[in-house]
Parts: sequence; C-alpha cells; structure tokens
Amino acid sequence: MAEHEGVPFCILSGKFGLVDWNHPLPLYDHLLLAEEVPQLVEVVKQQLGNKGITQVDYYSRSPEVDARIIPYMNTIENACASIGVDLQTYILEEPKINSAMRNWKQITEMAADTRQTLTSDRVQGEQAFVQLLTLFPDDGMVFLQRGNAYATIGEFKLAKMDFEAAERLFPLERWRLVAREAAARIDQEFAAGGTIAEARRRINGLRKVDAGLKSSALADIEKAILEPETSGTELRKYLGKIVNKILSKYHFPSKGALVDNITDLKDKAVIPEIVANHMHTIRIIGNRAVHRLDEPALQSSDVYPSVTALVAILEWMDKSGI
Repeated sequence: MAEHEGVPFCILSGKFGLVDWNHPLPLYDHLLLAEEVPQLVEVVKQQLGNKGITQVDYYSRSPEVDARIIPYMNTIENACASIGVDLQTYILEEPKINSAMRNWKQITEMAADTRQTLTSDRVQGEQAFVQLLTLFPDDGMVFLQRGNAYATIGEFKLAKMDFEAAERLFPLERWRLVAREAAARIDQEFAAGGTIAEARRRINGLRKVDAGLKSSALADIEKAILEPETSGTELRKYLGKIVNKILSKYHFPSKGALVDNITDLKDKAVIPEIVANHMHTIRIIGNRAVHRLDEPALQSSDVYPSVTALVAILEWMDKSGI
C-alpha cells in the first residue's frame, strides 16, 4: 500500500519507537508495557518531527483481540496529538486459521504471540498452547516457542523437552539446529547452577528500578551463555550508564575514566564499598573482554561474576530509590 501510494512506511517498535521499515535493528524480545508509554511518546514525537511527518495512517490488530496492542496505540495517539499530527487508525482483519490452513508464517506468528502470553500469565499461556497443539500437533515451531517461554520463566526441564520435540519435528536442518542450540543453552544453564535464571528472576522482581534499565540488563545477561565476550563488554557499557546516572542524580561531574568515577562515588559515601567492589568486578571483566590481546577468549563461567555483581548493584539501587 505504501509503495502504491508513494508514501513512507514505518514500524512502531516498543523499544526503538518509529523506525523505517528497512532500518536494521538488533535482536530484541520486548513488548511495550503501559508504564513505558510516556517515555516512548517523547521518542516518537521527536521522530515524527525529524521525519517531517504531518499525517499518519496507523494499522493495527484490534485491541479487543489482543490487549497487548493498547500501549502501542496509546503511544502513537498521544505522540501525534501532542504535536498536531493527523492520525487515522485502521484495524486489520484477523486471519482465519484452522487445521486445513497450515500457513507456516501464520503459525509462527501465533506461536510467538502465545509465547508472550505464557511469560506473563502461565495459566492462560499454557491453555493457549494446548489449543495450538490441538490444531498443529506436529509443528516444531509451536514446541520451539513454548520452550522459549518456559526457558524465560525458569522452567528449564519443560523447556528442554519442548526444544527436543521441536528438533524432531522440524523438516529443515537450519531449524533443527536452532532447536538443538536452544537445548544446549538449557544444559549450560544447568551447568552454571542457574546463574542466569536466578539473575533474571531477581531483576524482574525489582520494583523501583527504571523499566528501561531492567530491560537492558536482561538483554545483556542473556548473552552470557552463548556470547560471553559480548556480554562482558555490554555489561561494562551498562555499568557506565548506571554510574553516570548516579553522578547525575547527585550533580557530580564525571572524572572521565570509569574506575575514577566509581572511586569518587565511594569516597563521597554515595555508594557503599561492597557496591563499589561489584562495579569493579564488572569493569575488570569487561576490560578483559575488550582487550584480551593474546589471552584466551572469555568463557561463560568467566562472565557469571559480572552477572551476579550487576544484580547486586541493581538491588541496591532499588532499595536506595536511584
């Protein structure tokens, strides 16, 4: 439709706001939450202005079919209204799926939606997956997505069973490999003593820490199993953001180097010594990830201390109201 009418086509991302359809984004798995709407509205307002957009035709699923759509609709409505952009909203017709219509793309989308449901409401999500498996009992994607959901909530034995079932059912080797690697991650998770799962549980339990900070932390720690060097590097960058946030809160100037800023915060009694030690753990391991020279690459077990240290820092911030 956009090509036919000669107009730009954008996508409203719950993490990145209004982006051009062909603009590459990093892999992320996050549905926009109601409490995140005000912050994203400000981002979308700026993007609308930067793109010179004066009219938006917004296409969406019905919020009556999927209530998770509501934060997205609120975001575009509030952003457009606040800067005088004309908005027209169109509700897309839902695809009709039955056992005779095995459209792989639609099954994939349904399974992904159901995965999101299970991670937020286990009872409802499990019931929805039972319905999907009644329609598509031999589709590996349904098992893969349920396995992903179980892994997210820490049900690793159930997750591994689904990943193994998915590997058996997928006809294509590339998808069998995805399922096999997912099962391997579960084995590594068990070998790590549940470090990532425990970190995930504790971070999700924080009440005062900014939702964006929590989301970024979860994304960075998830890489520790398969991409330990990337995780070590990203956790160090994340620490820098936290330190700058604390400096800004107390109106302290940055010393430039991360090590100096941490020491300054400790010397001024803004952070306790144990928190400073946790910060140095992340900093040192992150430096090792970036500047390993001829030394062996970091392993997952090398990065787990950074994961544990980050959780302790965020819990301190939650208690301190930072």
